[in-house]
Amino acid sequence: MVKIQSISDIITNSSSEVFVITTDKHDEVARFISDICDVFGVSMDEIMEFDSSTTNHIDTYSGVKVSKGDLVIYSTEDNSIPAVIMDMIGRLDWASHLPNVEPLNIKRVHRAHLG
Repeated sequence: MVKIQSISDIITNSSSEVFVITTDKHDEVARFISDICDVFGVSMDEIMEFDSSTTNHIDTYSGVKVSKGDLVIYSTEDNSIPAVIMDMIGRLDWASHLPNVEPLNIKRVHRAHLG
């Protein structure tokens, strides 16, 4: 089943995403996401880019509010992040509750579809 997020998905099936994650554990979150990618045989560096916000602003591409210190993750191109990995990133706030996972201190995860 394909989740349709906009009419353009029906026509083009293109999808790029931005995730804004409020946490002070950027390296730990990146390692956790890298481990998820490894499970699915995908190179994290090829499918997404990470940025640490240095200011409070509204993200130019998504219109999402970004606070200073947030971790921002962009897909590198349309359909670069497999849907299962996007869903896992979007639900990272549960990861701190898993056994044997160091606390990720995630306060908020916001996912925005860029089209």
